[in-house]
Amino acid sequence: MSATAGEAFVHRSDDVRAHLADATWAVADYEYDHVELPSSLFAPRQARTWAEGALPGSRLSAAEHDDVMLLISELVTNAVRHARCDAGETVTVHLAASPDCIRIEVGDRGAGFAPAGIARPSSEALGGRGLFVLDAIASRWGTARADRHCVWLERER
Repeated sequence: MSATAGEAFVHRSDDVRAHLADATWAVADYEYDHVELPSSLFAPRQARTWAEGALPGSRLSAAEHDDVMLLISELVTNAVRHARCDAGETVTVHLAASPDCIRIEVGDRGAGFAPAGIARPSSEALGGRGLFVLDAIASRWGTARADRHCVWLERER
């Protein structure tokens, strides 16, 4: 993506249908796991630790593994930092892999956001690039709302 500072962010998918947690993939087609973590500053590390052993049969390549770790870390960090949830709330992480695709979903009880409303931060800003990293790695991504706000992505294998 080639947006410059101040330009609106445009993500790669308009698909806002129900997400994997609501069974959009046939169960026989993928390996799946999920975890629910306390919404705290420890959640990104806990999510990465969980993800290390989550899909043993999917045989992720080194690049896929690194992408999964980075993307889970970015999305869980965003969920903890921006959802502004009450104490005792949780963040959910869903991870699935089929022979053709890896899917990650992170949900929280926050208000959510509109992807089109995100502007690229200035070069001097210390943060705000996580969704741009996600956009560069993911084949497609979006947001969905059921009982939680969910950011989902798919990365082709």
